[in-house]
Amino acid sequence: MPTIDLKGSKVTIDREGYLEDPKNWSKEFAEYIAGQDGMEMSEDHWKAISAAREYFDNFGCVEMPHLVCRDAGLEANCMNRLFKGDIGEFEKLAGLITNMSMP
Repeated sequence: MPTIDLKGSKVTIDREGYLEDPKNWSKEFAEYIAGQDGMEMSEDHWKAISAAREYFDNFGCVEMPHLVCRDAGLEANCMNRLFKGDIGEFEKLAGLITNMSMP
């Protein structure tokens, strides 16, 4: 698996860029992936990611997207606006799950 160096800390990702271990997530990781994917992060992106990470840390699972939006104080369909409806991109940036595609 490839590794990336984030300010001296190495994290392992799969070939699609998904974090291998959600515990290794950091803001630097999200910024790196966003840059690789050509995405500019806004305050609302960070609100959604923060809300999702908090839920994941508390309950050990991924929250439904419309509830992430609610918990972040954003409109119910914020994922469409922020991530163009691509939940996989959101989950990759938030480091919530690994890619489920087959090798």
